[in-house]
Amino acid sequence: VEHRGPFGFFLYDIATEKRVWQQRLGGHVYFDPHGRFVVHHHMNATQDLWLLNPADGSRIRRMDPGHNFIWKIAFNCDGRLMACGDIFGYASVWEVETGKLVQRIKAGNGSTPGIAFTRDDQLVTLSSEREDRGGRHRLRLWDLVDGKQLDFRIGILKTTGHIALDPDTGHVLCSGDPATLWQFPIRREQWRFEATKGGQSVAFLGDD
Repeated sequence: VEHRGPFGFFLYDIATEKRVWQQRLGGHVYFDPHGRFVVHHHMNATQDLWLLNPADGSRIRRMDPGHNFIWKIAFNCDGRLMACGDIFGYASVWEVETGKLVQRIKAGNGSTPGIAFTRDDQLVTLSSEREDRGGRHRLRLWDLVDGKQLDFRIGILKTTGHIALDPDTGHVLCSGDPATLWQFPIRREQWRFEATKGGQSVAFLGDD
């Protein structure tokens, strides 16, 4: 996918290097783990989330984020569930096939810029707390059956703006300066490293 800001985005076939289709709408683009859907976050007044057909870019359905500015979108391992965190501290989870809202959780009283799924479909959120004068954000674990917080909560650096979770090893990687790696769910920081100042994106590569 090539993103051209306000001019929209374009999907290319890697083998032929040809453009397959384009959408003339600004925003962000995400793929589910198996390439069955494209999610377009249109950054307009209503913060539309559209599920698109990757074959032709046609719209399948709209997810309703409640008119809140969205930070990040994540899929669970089999692509059945999709979640997003927003600027008011909510985490919303949908069934992708039906568009049904599974849970809308108040993850923090600040914003929720980071979100990820565990292997067994529990939800990990990164949220800020307005009253926390110590400059800490919080990692929390949620049960999606009843929307309740489980026994997992750690404070991390305020510079953290994004998280990535490896569902096979249980590691949570947090962006920031420094970036930190945590062992999940035992609340132990394994290591930290100096990252580019202001870096906001982290990811795991391959099997490592």
